[in-house]
Amino acid sequence: EMRPIAHGEAPYQTGFTRAFVLTADRQMADVIRRLTPVGTGTVTTEMVMDDNTRQIVEEMVVTANRGEMKAKAMARQVFPARSRVLRANGIDTVDILQFDRMVHDLLKEPWQNLRMIMEFQTEDRFFVANKQKRVNAPEDMWMTCFRDGFDHRDSGLYSTTFAHGIDRDGRHQLVEFAGERFAARPSDGAPVPDQRVEPVFGKAVVDLQPHKRMLFLRPKIHSEITLRATDDNVKHVVLSLPRHEAIEDKFKITKLETLSGEPVDFLELDLLQSRKVTLEPSENLQGVSQSASFAAGGENNANEQSQTLDSKTGLPQELLIVLPEALNTRDEITLVIDWEAQWNHGAWQLVQGNIEGSSQSNAYRPAGASTGPMSFLPELMPSAGGTPWSFEVEVGLPPRRLEHAVSGDTSRMRVDDSGWTWTTSKGRDMRKPAVAAGIWKSQREPGVAGLPAVHTHLFTTYSSSLAEFGPEVRRILLFMRRFMKLPSFYELDVYQGRTELMEEYYKRSVNQAAAGMIGIATIKTGERTTSRSQIVEENPFRAQADLAQQMTTQVWGQVVTPASGRDEWMIQSISDAFGMFYVRSALAEDGFNAFEGRLEWVRESLEDPRETIERREAVVVQDRYLSLTDGGSMARERGKVFNDYGFYVLARMLRERIGDQAFFAALDNFSIQHRGQLVTTEQLQAAFEQAAGQDLDEFFAYWIRGGFVPEVLLEYSLNPDENGTYTVDGCLVTDIPFGTFDIPVAIRDQEGERGIGGLIDVVDGRGRFSVEGRQADVELEADPYGLILSYGRKVKKVDTTTCAKEKGDRWGAALEGGIIEAEGDDAIEYDRTGEGTELPEGGDTKAIEETTGR
Repeated sequence: EMRPIAHGEAPYQTGFTRAFVLTADRQMADVIRRLTPVGTGTVTTEMVMDDNTRQIVEEMVVTANRGEMKAKAMARQVFPARSRVLRANGIDTVDILQFDRMVHDLLKEPWQNLRMIMEFQTEDRFFVANKQKRVNAPEDMWMTCFRDGFDHRDSGLYSTTFAHGIDRDGRHQLVEFAGERFAARPSDGAPVPDQRVEPVFGKAVVDLQPHKRMLFLRPKIHSEITLRATDDNVKHVVLSLPRHEAIEDKFKITKLETLSGEPVDFLELDLLQSRKVTLEPSENLQGVSQSASFAAGGENNANEQSQTLDSKTGLPQELLIVLPEALNTRDEITLVIDWEAQWNHGAWQLVQGNIEGSSQSNAYRPAGASTGPMSFLPELMPSAGGTPWSFEVEVGLPPRRLEHAVSGDTSRMRVDDSGWTWTTSKGRDMRKPAVAAGIWKSQREPGVAGLPAVHTHLFTTYSSSLAEFGPEVRRILLFMRRFMKLPSFYELDVYQGRTELMEEYYKRSVNQAAAGMIGIATIKTGERTTSRSQIVEENPFRAQADLAQQMTTQVWGQVVTPASGRDEWMIQSISDAFGMFYVRSALAEDGFNAFEGRLEWVRESLEDPRETIERREAVVVQDRYLSLTDGGSMARERGKVFNDYGFYVLARMLRERIGDQAFFAALDNFSIQHRGQLVTTEQLQAAFEQAAGQDLDEFFAYWIRGGFVPEVLLEYSLNPDENGTYTVDGCLVTDIPFGTFDIPVAIRDQEGERGIGGLIDVVDGRGRFSVEGRQADVELEADPYGLILSYGRKVKKVDTTTCAKEKGDRWGAALEGGIIEAEGDDAIEYDRTGEGTELPEGGDTKAIEETTGR
């Protein structure tokens, strides 16, 4: 009964015993009252009290002959528990009521642009939070339907249905069932919420003041942002400020007004905890204070094996700004926003246990004096992939050892009377422009032959390598130019960030780089014997690969921008793949071996995960899927797993399926056709299909959107032929019941001297094939060269295969078997170790030429 549902041929239907609806729409209360029978429950609403505060109140709804006290007790048991689960998913129930009611009542935002949550306790169990089948888990029977008109969750979906819960380890688990993309917006056709205002220009002055012997920097930032309305009657905007980049309680807005000096009312939006919001009698929105719950940590944690003392755990500060007067289409307004913060600059790391060459069990290690990239302009919300700013920024440094890296191209430098150095940079349509400061040695190399100038900033310990980065960056740019359209920049800043510990390296994912800035990091590997050589084993040319990887994000992220969080895998996977493509191309045989070695290392780590001290957050739970697009995927919670899986699927499985020429041509054409646009996974799939001339829907559905890693059992039986040989009846059985993929199968006999192989389609957990004319010593092997990911590849000889027992009627539909023949026009070489190896184009079973002496 689930097969047509899994294939989208029938809807999923289930009964429910309890439900609640959360929305600020007052009309829903009347809708609920008219539903019969519903039972009993409460309507939770928000009211403005006599003291001008907003509070949440409850109203009983009784539509059946049941007691009000019993109904209220039941509602109070269910609602708080589900609210905690929703809050873990970034959906705060009370905040939704406060925000949505306010923007509707005061700012006249239509209901269809706001949020609605419907929670159902169903008659089915989904095994999301608790996978033990024999355990009663009513919390695992809830289904959530969520409408998100402004894409607050950055899911890329206007509406979605999912099941979620908190497991025994306290982790939030989520599985999406279905979703509806946003309609294409008129401006550029991107499937994202229509933005009613657009950025025009940003201007900033960044004053960097050292604090406490340069352990910290205290920036004072003055920004002027000009916005333009793209619709009529625009009364508010939502901006995100980089509070998450500051340390605890050290972020403060000092000014928010128009360019003419008129004060602007605003409200801070709290995404984690609800609190009362004070309203003045005029209903103007006031509030400048910051909640400490957002601030960065920085405290020692004795349970961690090692940690960085400058980690940040806060969230951006989102402000709803009420405009002094409504804007109509093409009207502009300039807002002045000043803020102060405190940034970590002198980083230290606490390393615990087995310090090499020392009797100490704990030690502090300097990690380098660097802030990393820090934003100086706010983000316009919603804004998928970051706000594209054209900007001018002036950065001031005191007369000390500080150096800085900044987005954009340097237009002038000056020194004022007090000895401060001021540098002005300009940029155009850059996402996430930033500035970084550090105690570096710097070297500036001018542009040459149409390539940008390179400004390199390294710690003193590594300053002897300054001269190497300019030529290396240019070599990478020349390599990239063959496969993608590069952005138009005249300067690149390469800066060294703080040293990372091994466990930090295995946790992090590839993030979109700040515009025009390339960050490099040193990995600390010598503190424990368990950490030795792990980085080298995975990739001996990590420095070159990381540099090329960061360079690629200047295209995939800046020029071509993912439309939402479900499309961000393109940045991680493509940039990681191109980092290794560069190593393979630039370093000849050593690079090729490093590329193949990285692929094998990643495959083994994904298929046979082993928990180590450094990689404890990267351990794969085998019964969880690794979807690259689904926000509930286990891979999305663990950066290294997410990165490795996407890298392998793209660099090995997809590239070898369609061939190098089609693979790189698709990426090149895609970066040209979609330059400056927001792009989706579906658009990238279409580009690969067009270049390869293949239908890749099943591949993307199974490996990229599904993220399934099957466990494969190859069963076979031998049936005697009339001429004294045998017909091999093969059956591939997997533990993933739905979906389609193909897998290579190799067959050898005559003591291994004669071999044949082919790609067998596995449809909904079964793949059947037959081969005639084999000897009694025949041996079979599933996926002998590791061309797919699998948690197991077992082979078993049986009297009757599972496919034969089911007689092709497992799902009430015929299961047609394939035949591997010895001859055919599309014969291919089945030896990936040889040169010029190609994979078949997919689809039906493919023949592979029969060989001897292999």
